[in-house]
Amino acid sequence: MKPDKTERWRDIFGWERFYQISDFGRLKSLKRPFVPKDKILKPCVDLSGYLFTGLFKNNKRLACPKIHRLVLEAFVSPRPDGFECRHKDGEKTNNRLSNIEWSTHEINENDKHSHGTIMCGSKNGYAKLTENDVIEIRRLCRTGEFTQWGLAHKFNVGQFCIWSVIHRQSWRHLC
Repeated sequence: MKPDKTERWRDIFGWERFYQISDFGRLKSLKRPFVPKDKILKPCVDLSGYLFTGLFKNNKRLACPKIHRLVLEAFVSPRPDGFECRHKDGEKTNNRLSNIEWSTHEINENDKHSHGTIMCGSKNGYAKLTENDVIEIRRLCRTGEFTQWGLAHKFNVGQFCIWSVIHRQSWRHLC
């Protein structure tokens, strides 16, 4: 049986005496006048699936950093120029130090393809269309039933969005 690893805590640079981050990817608000005791905080999930949190001083939110970046900056180093955080297992919410590292954009993009986590189509939190919508738009365009403006109105998107779908500038992964 593997022994349990002890969770280590470090101050967050610029937020000493306010917050700490652990090598397990957990954030703790430290005891101070308006915080009666140390408290583990629950992070939020952004549209891309990454965990983040709000950091407050004097009852004002001053920052909303991503958890993975806080872990790396506290336990490894500040982000080197040209590098970004890489989740080795492809799971954006697994922010344990053992799962993340500074890496190049190219390696990170290759990981996304190998993990199947590339944010294309309706997996993208900003997508206004679904895969079925795109297939229907392309079908209706071929039949000539609608103009691009008519399709834009029907699917409640801009005309340029329809043009991008029709000309395969977006949603290229669909036939």
